[in-house]
Amino acid sequence: MSWALAEEYEVCEAENRETALEVFRKERPALATLVDLGLPPAAQDVEEGFLALGAILDIDSSEKVVIVTGRAEREYRRDALAKGAYNFFSKP
Repeated sequence: MSWALAEEYEVCEAENRETALEVFRKERPALATLVDLGLPPAAQDVEEGFLALGAILDIDSSEKVVIVTGRAEREYRRDALAKGAYNFFSKP
């Protein structure tokens, strides 16, 4: 997704939740943080993504965390928004 955004925005990428939190603490995005629910080491599951969402909001409760994921199930959308996500988009 960075290829679509990098021309107009500064994009910071992370490979997993731990790295994402390090990057978030260091860079403090000015606009928003995009999180996929399927993060390594268990990319087929959504637990790591939800843990990343919670940890980012624990660091900065005003951060706009947008979930962008291939997991489009309604329950994940509902849970993400209930846990503080700013918005939820499913990708093809």
